[in-house]
Amino acid sequence: MMNSKPAPGPKPLGDSWPQDLTVAEIMAIKSLGAGVANEGQQKTALAVIMKRFCGYYELTFHEHSDRLSAFGEGRRYVGAMIQETLITPTAPNQEKTK
Repeated sequence: MMNSKPAPGPKPLGDSWPQDLTVAEIMAIKSLGAGVANEGQQKTALAVIMKRFCGYYELTFHEHSDRLSAFGEGRRYVGAMIQETLITPTAPNQEKTK
């Protein structure tokens, strides 16, 4: 008799999240939250939020789990709203930026 185990599905936030954040990334997020982040920390914090926390640039489909697919798409939606805000004009005569 064959022992058929289901294929393991990926974890929604990765195997080692959040332990795999660097000290610089953690300090950037903390500084941003405290309102004292310098320009480099702001860029680092936004990159961590978009790439790692929101998974904005990742594929959200998980072959073995509709729930993980939905969860991934929910995370990605937050990133999409941040990205849209970054490119949206603040005045009627402004054009969207890249």
